[in-house]
Amino acid sequence: MSGEAIPGIHRRAGAIRQKIEQLSNLVEESSEPGSCEEAPIRPTAIADIKERLFLWCGTVGIVQDSVSENPLDRQLADASELRDQICHQLDELGEALDDLLEMTRTTKETREELPLTKVSLEQTKDDILDLEAADDEHDRLGPPDADETKMILEVISECIQSQPETDAVSSSDEDQEADVSANLDFPITDPLTGVVLPSLADLSTDQKAFECPTCFTTQSFSRETSWRMGLSNHVRVYHGMFSESQVKALIDAGRNAQRTFKTSDCPFCDEWDGSPALPLEINRNSSPAASPNRPFSKCVVASEFKKHVATQQEQLAILALFQDEIQIKATSEAKATGSGMSLDVNKEHLRFLHSEFDVEKKSYLREVREDLRRRLYPPSYAPDDELGPNPAKAERLGAWKRPGWPTVNRIWDADFDSWARSTYTHTRMPRKQVSTETLLVHKLEWELDLDPKYILIKRWVPEKEQETLKKHT
Repeated sequence: MSGEAIPGIHRRAGAIRQKIEQLSNLVEESSEPGSCEEAPIRPTAIADIKERLFLWCGTVGIVQDSVSENPLDRQLADASELRDQICHQLDELGEALDDLLEMTRTTKETREELPLTKVSLEQTKDDILDLEAADDEHDRLGPPDADETKMILEVISECIQSQPETDAVSSSDEDQEADVSANLDFPITDPLTGVVLPSLADLSTDQKAFECPTCFTTQSFSRETSWRMGLSNHVRVYHGMFSESQVKALIDAGRNAQRTFKTSDCPFCDEWDGSPALPLEINRNSSPAASPNRPFSKCVVASEFKKHVATQQEQLAILALFQDEIQIKATSEAKATGSGMSLDVNKEHLRFLHSEFDVEKKSYLREVREDLRRRLYPPSYAPDDELGPNPAKAERLGAWKRPGWPTVNRIWDADFDSWARSTYTHTRMPRKQVSTETLLVHKLEWELDLDPKYILIKRWVPEKEQETLKKHT
């Protein structure tokens, strides 16, 4: 800033506002009607800067003077570094405005003196022509005088030819930029979307100044190659954020199919230890909820990871079932089979859905899933006179129509070496002492007790043995 620095942020900002007003008045006076696009400084640009300055001053509270309740100088009394930085920025802005004011005044004076200079040059040219005519008519000068006159004429002729031209702008730098930009391999069309960058002919006609669509500044170009180079400097930072080697590495990494996964990558649970069966034991003391952060993660193959994720999704699907539809289907199945079973999911089976123990909740959901399967699809026993396609194997294994589940109404009595009528009984066990996965692996039927802390394991015994036990008990 020329002169003595003005103390205080408020007074500095006021001085800058006055200089912007002076610059705006000078530009408006110097610009002729219809020549705003060709002026070095446009009045609209100054108005935009003035609005931005007023907005910034109002945002940070500079418009409040020192007599206000809470001026900015008083707010920054303890933050001296921040205050000094703001003052430094305002001083630099003031110095830049002083330079612009001086350049604008000089340009205005030059433009005012230019017509007078042209008139003087024209008069000098006429005088030179008169001198040449007089020299032709009266050749009285000697050789030394003739050489001096010739030198003077050459100097004056060079002055006439080199008179200042303010409208046309031509520099060797632009030609050099054009030569450099000719070697640029910058794409102006996106092959995927078909978006094309604007050309110089679309933005400007007759080499007039225009506002750049990328940097929003007034620029002027005479060649398409120069425009492409200037555009590439602004767009190149957005064109690609990776080098060619990095892009190649990313492409190669995407071609490698992942064959193994970590157990911690499961998006549905955080207690999977990598075993094929779900490791959700009904044991609150050893539950993963007590130690949510596992010390390590095992790696499993892709097929095993898919099975685990599918099981978790099946549990979520059970929760998404409409309870009314389940009740209707269970009732219709019970009537069709005559089992008389009823599905009481809403009251008993979903009591622990809002439990604070995550492991117990998930284990209970698996139990509900298996219970729903048994209730919705009850077993159908083979009659005595129809033992299936392989009677010997079916009798020996005691299989259902669904193979692999040993639950029929007859069992093999090894003592008498014959088939004996059988009936089922239940073994009542606490839930925390047995894993439902173990029961499923061994294909043992079970159901929930009235007390949710216990389960009833169903087992088949001979009728004679059961009757004997009943008599003694």
